[in-house]
Amino acid sequence: MKKYNVSYVYVFFLLFVFAQLVGSVLKIQTNLDPTVHLTKYSIFSIFLISSIFAYPLAILAKKSLDHFWNKNKIEDRKIFPCKGIHTWLLLWIGISIVWIPYWFAYYPGIFGYDISAQWNQYFGTSGYNTHHPIIHTIFMGQLIDIGQRIFGNYNRGVACYCLLQLLILSGVVSFAICYINKLIFSSRIIILILIYFALFPMWPLLGISTTKDIYFSILYFMSFMVLIDCCFSGIKKGRWGIICLFLTTELLFRNNAVYGVIVTIFCLILFMLIKRYPKKEGFSFLIIFILCALLSNGVLGQLKKITNASEGSIREALSIPCQQIARVYSEKKNELTEDDTSEIFQYIPEEKIVDYMWQLSDPIKASLNTGLVGSDWNRFIALWINLGKRYPREYLEAVLCNTLPLWYVWDDSIVSIKGCYMEYLFKDVTSGQVVKNSQLPRLEKFLTNTYAKGYILEFPIISLLFAPALYVWIIVGIGFILMKYKQYKYLVLPIFLLGYTSTLMAGPCILPRYCMNFIICVPFLMICTGNIIRRKMMSLEEL
Repeated sequence: MKKYNVSYVYVFFLLFVFAQLVGSVLKIQTNLDPTVHLTKYSIFSIFLISSIFAYPLAILAKKSLDHFWNKNKIEDRKIFPCKGIHTWLLLWIGISIVWIPYWFAYYPGIFGYDISAQWNQYFGTSGYNTHHPIIHTIFMGQLIDIGQRIFGNYNRGVACYCLLQLLILSGVVSFAICYINKLIFSSRIIILILIYFALFPMWPLLGISTTKDIYFSILYFMSFMVLIDCCFSGIKKGRWGIICLFLTTELLFRNNAVYGVIVTIFCLILFMLIKRYPKKEGFSFLIIFILCALLSNGVLGQLKKITNASEGSIREALSIPCQQIARVYSEKKNELTEDDTSEIFQYIPEEKIVDYMWQLSDPIKASLNTGLVGSDWNRFIALWINLGKRYPREYLEAVLCNTLPLWYVWDDSIVSIKGCYMEYLFKDVTSGQVVKNSQLPRLEKFLTNTYAKGYILEFPIISLLFAPALYVWIIVGIGFILMKYKQYKYLVLPIFLLGYTSTLMAGPCILPRYCMNFIICVPFLMICTGNIIRRKMMSLEEL
């Protein structure tokens, strides 16, 4: 076995095993014994154990990969007898038929959470604010308004909005499957991906949600599919306009998405500098990403002027610092001086800081004195740095606990954040103009108990499919596989997904809808990677 062949796989398993062991320690701490902490000794011990176990796992994975590439030939046949638009329509209708019962069960849709502020903004109860994407607030309000005018009430308007969104999502997924069917020639893989998207409940449940994440995920997914096409077919002039359209619009539908693009740009530059990414393709993608970031910023500026929108609160950006300060107080309040506690209470009141939750920053950041922070940033930063120097362990644990669902595959804190896995509660913010009216109450009860309330997570293996961390590690693993086989030009695909994922580390919590955009891309990333490596192996056999 060649040295470079082992190294990438070994590093991946070293990181994976290390992360899972650290996650296990934190899970024991949060669920069983609060006195259990990460120490220098425990971290060193975990690293040592990980380095030992990673080696046999790397050997096994290497042999399994080689066996898979050598034994699984690319089939020279397709599953669909029809071609082009006929295949797409067939898939679209089929997936939609399977998904639409979810809409009837939760009719007129999952209308809650962020809808309150956005509804008030669109219908003039309050002014526009950039906390929620302006373009989504206007887009959602317009569609619901049009539905109300056509069908006579806002209940039907919301139903039309949710149904249209569900159909667009199923149409986009069907289109992507058609594209993959042209790229590969394996009926088994196409059948598996069809089953996954048709039966996995995350997609229809999120498809009927009114939150901004759904259209963002759709646009993100389409941007990713165009990136795949660019990798396989080249970055031609016609594709520039398409990817710029999808990517620019996507950035407008989620505020933190632009930071994901910035991370992607930085990583591409880094890989180009270490000569792990072809300069021709690298420069092309850099221009596209930079152009889209600038275009979205310009369009957002115009939307702010048109709507006279005020800036969103700085609370979101301070989610992690708030968690770190609150954890220090929670764990070390007996060691803090009077000056320390007095300074902390000026930013977070004493009666509120006791509400610290390790997996959710909302209780703390909601009480943050943003006026004081904004008036003297240096003072707040000085407090944050001072506490961090004295209590680095608590700062580290605060970040790790808040982001556990992104890297610990056995995490179940998503359920404890809002008392459910998938948001399903109906929130009336319209004085009775929109009311819940399930057309299939028995199906609603089953779906709510099984998926929304998280009962499905009690099944060990099946629960992994619902864990965002599983998909994150698949993306990371694919990045290592591409480097292992020196397929560097395709690295833009995992880098693009991880770029956005990294921005979630600074967020208030991890919810399924936050992760929908990269989870929906993972099956197609896996298929494309298999195609890339298989063709690489075939070309080596010909030589």
